[in-house]
Amino acid sequence: MMHRILLTAVLAVVLSIPVQAISQADTVVSVVKPSRVAVIKSDGATVIHIDGAEDNDCFRYRYSVSVDTLESDLPLFNFPFSDKRGDSYARRQSEIDVLCGWYYGGLFPLSAPDPLRTSYEVGINRIIGYSMKRSGSEFSFGLGIGYRSVSVRRGVILSKDGDALVLASAPEGASDVSSYIESLAVQVPFVYTQHIYRSIGFSFGIVANVNFYTTAKMKYRIDDIRYSGSYKGLHQRLLTPDLLLTVGSVNNVGVYVRWSPVKPFKRAFGPAYTSLSVGLSLGF
Repeated sequence: MMHRILLTAVLAVVLSIPVQAISQADTVVSVVKPSRVAVIKSDGATVIHIDGAEDNDCFRYRYSVSVDTLESDLPLFNFPFSDKRGDSYARRQSEIDVLCGWYYGGLFPLSAPDPLRTSYEVGINRIIGYSMKRSGSEFSFGLGIGYRSVSVRRGVILSKDGDALVLASAPEGASDVSSYIESLAVQVPFVYTQHIYRSIGFSFGIVANVNFYTTAKMKYRIDDIRYSGSYKGLHQRLLTPDLLLTVGSVNNVGVYVRWSPVKPFKRAFGPAYTSLSVGLSLGF
């Protein structure tokens, strides 16, 4: 309510400037809880820019008044995939993003050896990035990081056969058997975002993963003796792509689906599988 009173007062003050063509100030527009109000004064003119409203994050409005003219621009409504704004204020807006797109989800191996189980992934899509916005749509890219852990069912361990990572049965009498493959990747996402209704929208894009760290670990116990192993120097693919779809409240909370169609290991050097991930995204 305070935002509404303040905005109305600002408009009234600006419009009450003595000008030959203007006799009395009127309320031109009333906006509830705008996210940004800018009053710009220059030689002979005053311009008010309003961004965002309580019920419409994409709301845009401009009002200008000068000695010779009184000009008002209608509210700028955003329609999906439309770029027909009819106003110079529909220009692109760009900004730097920091720590955008935290995500956590379940990872489901596809076309995979039977011992591989449902696992998990976590990461940040854009530790730092750049976005360009216009007409309710947005294009962004940046640098992020992602971690994945792929588990192996009990009774099976990961082992090395030469340079290849293989799945093998745990030794007879082994208990507390645990094995998993973990990887870290620098992510370079290229994402298109579209508002549909108010803050509701979707994002779709391609994520390039630069896989700089992959290791396999296993452990088990026989009687009172614990055995463990860690295997590095694995022949993972350096670059793998993901297809990413996110639906929800733009820049707040959403549900994402990520498809990884390329096998993580080079041919004959590790378990062959692709994956599908589903999870929660915060601030995308």
